[in-house]
Amino acid sequence: MGEISDLNYSVLFGTANNFLRLETLREANDRVSNAIAKRPIFRQYDIDDTVLSSSDGQKFETQFSTCGARHSPKYFGLKKGISQYTMIASHVPVNIRIFKVTSQSVIIGKLSAYARKNRTKKALWELDNIQRSSYLLAYIDSLTMRRNVQRALNRGESYHKLRRVPWPMLTPGVSG
Repeated sequence: MGEISDLNYSVLFGTANNFLRLETLREANDRVSNAIAKRPIFRQYDIDDTVLSSSDGQKFETQFSTCGARHSPKYFGLKKGISQYTMIASHVPVNIRIFKVTSQSVIIGKLSAYARKNRTKKALWELDNIQRSSYLLAYIDSLTMRRNVQRALNRGESYHKLRRVPWPMLTPGVSG
């Protein structure tokens, strides 16, 4: 990146080490997403006056072995890679947080660590089954809902295609 930037390698390296942390990246992502959501055009992407989202994952092969890299013959052959999950709401990536305190993955991780017969875990799983059944019945019954869900899914897939485009192709005046 230092070769295509007007900043030298040591400045980029120092910035990455001193300022790019998970907490600051989340905060920056939240600020950008919230600012976009306040723009009048954000509501233009609603489907039937509703903000619908699409959650999906992408697989990326890694050059270096990292703590999150895993073997997956299906996606990477003999190499390692990572999975990145995204949620898109009205074309804006969203950082999923629950109760504004912890993330969904932390809650699921803690519940999964409990004993198999934990009553709270069982109750939450049953609640999930009820909500999923209710959703599926509504989905089957409503052509409009099925169309809207398909439109939201297409938006998520379009976002993933855009993320795969090399960034110099998206930057005016920069050649790849």
